[in-house]
Parts: sequence; C-alpha cells; structure tokens
Amino acid sequence: MSRYIKGYNYSNDFLDGLVHVTAAVETYQLPQTLIADFKSKLSTVGGQAFPAAVELEDSLGQKFDITSLRGKYVYIDLWASWCVPCIKEIPSLLKLGEETASQTE
Repeated sequence: MSRYIKGYNYSNDFLDGLVHVTAAVETYQLPQTLIADFKSKLSTVGGQAFPAAVELEDSLGQKFDITSLRGKYVYIDLWASWCVPCIKEIPSLLKLGEETASQTE
C-alpha cells in the first residue's frame, strides 16, 4: 500500500485514489495512517493551497506565518549547504533578489 501511495498520480484523480486507499485500509485492517498519508499528498498537486501549519523562516531567521503572504507571489527555495548545484545557484538567486527588491519598494 505504501508503494501505491508513493507512486499514485495525485493530479490525475485524487478522489478515486482516496476511495481505493480507504477501502484497502478497511478491508485488510491496515493502519489508518495510510489514509492520512494519502490525503497529505494532495498539497503536491499544482493549484492546491500551501499546507497549513507550516512554520517558515526568512533569510534573517525570523519565523512567520505563511498566511501573511496570501495574494502575493512567493518563491521558496529549498537547498543544502553541501549541495554543489545549490551553491552554484546562489549568484542567480542574489540577482533575482536584487531585481525583485526594487519592485517591492
């Protein structure tokens, strides 16, 4: 069941998949957490709202609520200090920051 959840095409037909997972959990007495796991993947489908209760931190280390950005364009970049392609991306991100800073003032 975990393989089904991991490989499911959520943008194709979420509700149909949820019906199948729920039926399998009930029929085979599988853990209810499988249903919750499947439902949590809905946020991976384009056009869906950002998941609630996610605590974010800005570049200065200040924590903030994502809902404060509602109605605005948001760029979220996830990277790691050990990731070579991530490090190579830094000059482009700095340039993007400079370009967009003048638009928000």
